[in-house]
Amino acid sequence: MTDFSRIDDWFWKDFVTTSSTNDELKKLLPLPKNMEKVIITAKEQTAGRGRLDHKWISMNGNLFMSLGINWNLQDIAILSLISSLALYQTIKSYTPKGEILLKWPNDVFIDYKKVSGILIESVAPSFAVVGIGINIAQTPKLEQQLLYLPTSLKEQGITTDRLDFMKNYLLFFDKTISAFHQYGNSAIISEWQQKALALGNNIKVKTAKEEIFGKFLGLDNKGMLLLQTENDIRTISTGDISF
Repeated sequence: MTDFSRIDDWFWKDFVTTSSTNDELKKLLPLPKNMEKVIITAKEQTAGRGRLDHKWISMNGNLFMSLGINWNLQDIAILSLISSLALYQTIKSYTPKGEILLKWPNDVFIDYKKVSGILIESVAPSFAVVGIGINIAQTPKLEQQLLYLPTSLKEQGITTDRLDFMKNYLLFFDKTISAFHQYGNSAIISEWQQKALALGNNIKVKTAKEEIFGKFLGLDNKGMLLLQTENDIRTISTGDISF
């Protein structure tokens, strides 16, 4: 582990190319006791992926990173909210042209276009890997399988590079984690809902088994989506939403 750099209390390694930063981080497990927080980045990903087996289009100049931290896996949905809130705060610090919104469970949109995605994996007892892709310099070309129009920070008037953004993100991530430990789930959920896309509107939720229509009421105390259908209120742990 001697080839790692340090960013505060994070151990960091940057690859030229890898199949997936999540996979690269998982190869390191179990981590030595002195490495509680690890971040892997790469200039190129050849097999990036998102939630629900979606492909993540990895383009040159964009940021691909994975954070590995000790975490209570019962709070994995809260970690998802924390990760996207930190992205919101980081992007906001650069003052983009468009409005920033959060789409459940953890996507970040600018001007109603998707700029980032997050894939969280529980890979060991009390340990989580947070994989994040952010379109920094290039906007992926529109393809049929994309549910939403994409954008990039550059397209939104932000000039930065992948490593500058990554270092700023870690500051906001640590700050949001500290807020969670100090104030608990309710503070994170409340802040996230203030920035939520389509809150109070009718949406469609596609899960692995079905499509459900209803009104997006908000989140429960564990970070699950509450959907008012014709018959009842459904609690949904994972899925893709559209409007």
